[in-house]
Amino acid sequence: MGAVDGSWGKISGHEAFSPCKSAAATSMTQPTAELSSMSSVLDDLLRRISTMAAEMSQETAEDDIASELYEVERSLSTAQRRLHKLLS
Repeated sequence: MGAVDGSWGKISGHEAFSPCKSAAATSMTQPTAELSSMSSVLDDLLRRISTMAAEMSQETAEDDIASELYEVERSLSTAQRRLHKLLS
């Protein structure tokens, strides 16, 4: 049996990989990676809603929908800023 260095442990007399050390490293990067992915999705959604709101505002019959979409856009922009702040 080899030396135990913190990333290896013994289970029933056998050496086995212990996820403790690598899980700690992964847990530090996993939330950041997931938040970054969510940020990208939010960026795309915000662009799509902005485009749709602009198109709807040009059509007088759809002005009420455009107004609601602009409100959604404002809320998403706030969420986007907060998420970007978490990532920086």
